[in-house]
Amino acid sequence: MYEIRVSKVINAPRQAIYTVIADYRVGHNAIVPRPFFSDIVVEEGGYGDGSLISFEITVGGQTVPYRQRVSELENGRIIQEANVDNDGITQFILDPVGDNKTEVTIYIQMEKPTGMFAFMERWITIAFSKWLFNKELNNLAEYVVQLQSESFARTA
Repeated sequence: MYEIRVSKVINAPRQAIYTVIADYRVGHNAIVPRPFFSDIVVEEGGYGDGSLISFEITVGGQTVPYRQRVSELENGRIIQEANVDNDGITQFILDPVGDNKTEVTIYIQMEKPTGMFAFMERWITIAFSKWLFNKELNNLAEYVVQLQSESFARTA
């Protein structure tokens, strides 16, 4: 197994961010980078713990299907997506860092590739994953700001 970790401080309270990430029908679906993520289906649940999701990731013309079971390892702080077919996991870790600011970390564990080109495949996977998750964190930051603006406009 190897690990990849990408973090970003977002100007929003932890609960607002957690609500978006845990909402697999609308919020989470809105922040995943397109066109890399596609065919996102909520098979069970749809919000947080116990949800079962499936989707595809396409990179370099190759599409890989995923099915993941969602669990809330620490309610309001850590959401985990565990691959149904292998030992890979993705975690979203949220830590407050000040007034209405949250550090959001996307952490993944993946099986190490094997074979003759394993080192190159691992290097490419790490570089691409970091780029992709930075894009997802930027999407999350924009989405949460948009939600907060809409909420403020409704109350004004």
